Amino acid sequence: MPWLRINKGLEPIKTMHPLFVENPIVSQLPNGLYIAIFDGGPDGWGHHLPNMIAYSLSADGINWAEAHYLPIETKVDKWWDIMRTPLCLIPEGNDVYTIVYNAIDLKRRFHPTGMVKVKLNKDVMDSKLKELKK
Repeated sequence: MPWLRINKGLEPIKTMHPLFVENPIVSQLPNGLYIAIFDGGPDGWGHHLPNMIAYSLSADGINWAEAHYLPIETKVDKWWDIMRTPLCLIPEGNDVYTIVYNAIDLKRRFHPTGMVKVKLNKDVMDSKLKELKK
């Protein structure tokens, strides 16, 4: 299906977060639900944003839910100071996805890229799809 510009009054990005959504990458999950992963905003350079990868869900790809954040630092050793941009959401099977992301380690001259695997809860995704279709 070709891309079409939506009417000017509709601003789906602002429903995710009113101030900061960077580099949203949209994928459609097997149940039909759309997911956008994006940079949820740095806690640095005068910004006081969540400093996490964010995601939003949509039943139709136009109307998006408020952002949720992935606190991956609670599951892996945090090597970054400022979380930045997710680059992909690669399906690996069994509801597991790989996210490759850029981040900033202030002790390094060049900023590294990281990778994390996440598992989506199929039951939660199915209930979110039903909720968003209302």
